[in-house]
Amino acid sequence: MSKHLRGVKPKITADQEPLARVPKAPAYFGAHARAEWKRVLPVLVARRVICAADLAQVETYCCMAGLVRQI
Repeated sequence: MSKHLRGVKPKITADQEPLARVPKAPAYFGAHARAEWKRVLPVLVARRVICAADLAQVETYCCMAGLVRQI
């Protein structure tokens, strides 16, 4: 029988080109989205698991988290 890895998460490793500092939150963010950005980004940068190409996904996440809190 072959062993499958379906459902097994890969080990988190440092990105090849991680961000060195936390970028400013986008200007159009509301208060809740900005708070989520300030909460999440420092952790990701410290763990070296985020690069510039990942910022769009984090931006979308923060926008949606801010919208949920606003609702």
